[in-house]
Amino acid sequence: MVLIPATGCSFYLLGTVVNRSPGVFEGVWPLSPGSFGLLGLLASLGFMLGELPNSFIKRQVGILPGEAARGPLKKVVFLVIDRIDSVLGMLLIVSLAVKTPWQTWLYVILLGPFIHWFFSYLLFLLKVKRRAA
Repeated sequence: MVLIPATGCSFYLLGTVVNRSPGVFEGVWPLSPGSFGLLGLLASLGFMLGELPNSFIKRQVGILPGEAARGPLKKVVFLVIDRIDSVLGMLLIVSLAVKTPWQTWLYVILLGPFIHWFFSYLLFLLKVKRRAA
């Protein structure tokens, strides 16, 4: 409930900073703050939609919501997929909306899973989630 509006607002603020700092953010999309906000809404929607196929597969193999996979191989496979599925969903939606260079894809794919893990761990510490991973 919080992700989509929070991301939209964050992108709107980013768009405001980008538009007030001409020449500083070379290569950033030439969008108005409102368009940045809309892009943020789409990015967070893509992030959440990217998790759906993985969640479906997990239910089919008997992994309940919020539960970790059992077995060393399943645990590693689903941990990796859990961290990258939403990042790929977000990148796909953003790339359909605006031109997104391959370097952005590479950067987000390499750093996105760690940022995702950090927020999952933070939500665990705040007792919003039952487990850290």
